Amino acid sequence: MIGECGISKDKACLIAVLELEKINAVIINQIIIQTLTNLNKGEINYKNLKLVISDGAPYAVKVGKLLKSIF
Repeated sequence: MIGECGISKDKACLIAVLELEKINAVIINQIIIQTLTNLNKGEINYKNLKLVISDGAPYAVKVGKLLKSIF
């Protein structure tokens, strides 16, 4: 679920909440990239991602490392 939140430099916004049946680093990475793409109408603005909150599971740590290398 992706919401419209009027993104600005001054305000934080929850942009997606998902319930997934299967979870791994590849799926989470794809969801984050797709969400950023959808927010920017087909173009990824890497400056928009400021924080990813996770439960600290091994797959989430791997996603953090993947995203850090991209961003």
